[in-house]
Amino acid sequence: MKNKKAFLANAVIIGLSSIIVYAFIYLVLVVSGDELWNFNNTYKMYNGFTLYKDSNLIITPFFFYIAYALFDIFSATLITFRIYGVLITFALLWICYKIISKLNLNKNLRLLYVTLIFLLTFQVLVAGPNYNTLAVVFILIGVYLYIAGKSSNIKQGLIIFLIFFTKQNMGVYYALSVVIYELILNNSHLNM
Repeated sequence: MKNKKAFLANAVIIGLSSIIVYAFIYLVLVVSGDELWNFNNTYKMYNGFTLYKDSNLIITPFFFYIAYALFDIFSATLITFRIYGVLITFALLWICYKIISKLNLNKNLRLLYVTLIFLLTFQVLVAGPNYNTLAVVFILIGVYLYIAGKSSNIKQGLIIFLIFFTKQNMGVYYALSVVIYELILNNSHLNM
């Protein structure tokens, strides 16, 4: 009976997710905004233009290199770009679930909280793939490493690198918070 409930719950989650993804990819209108600007810069890259020289780009390029790789593997279309946005959103929800899991709540509450996070951030998915959301995913991965006790200087350095080369100011803020946290943590050990 328990396996049947789990199967049914997973089927509902997968079904609803599929409907949402389909609706986003095929039914959301293209408007003049971040999605179009980010797609345009990636499409220029795909067609041989050089970032910063041939495009009006003011942030670090990691987001665009990932999108370029997806264009190279699949095709340089808006559908591919929107699938990239869906992957970023699912990564965001997955890492939120992992962080919430560390709170030792039962599984139903974890799913409820992640569902609430999704509903509150649904506009992020509709707005299209965005370097800000990707940077937040990397930040949350760094936070998860701390919470899970799996953090090290090398791992945090890699996270800072990924954040910085996705969006530089967020990388600086995260690096400062890591340094402050480490100073407080090391200082608290000395006082004990």
